Amino acid sequence: MTNAKRNYYIRLNNSIQGLLATEGASIATRDPQTTTLQEAGTIQQAAYVNVSQVPNVRVLPLGTDNFGRDVLTELVTATRVSLLIGFSAGHLGQSLWLREVHGREGHGGEGRRGRREAQRRCC
Repeated sequence: MTNAKRNYYIRLNNSIQGLLATEGASIATRDPQTTTLQEAGTIQQAAYVNVSQVPNVRVLPLGTDNFGRDVLTELVTATRVSLLIGFSAGHLGQSLWLREVHGREGHGGEGRRGRREAQRRCC
């Protein structure tokens, strides 16, 4: 059994145990004078919560993979790396091509012999 499958069953077991629990969830607020948490109320298991009113809900348009990672974030990161490699390769190819073109034209188009003579004159 793979680690991802084992973790799936662990999460499933915890979810089932949470569904079978009969006690409600406590809501606590911080007391400003004593800075301790005070129970403000409880939410029973049968109570419904409107998800749009919960502030810490993260929307995952493409979902998650087997390890719980956001697929959209992974896709954006992979696209960024791919574009970086592509633009770098294009820039390198263009600069090498320009260097070759300008190298030929820089010696008056005389070919190999002209380049050797030009190198002897300058050095």
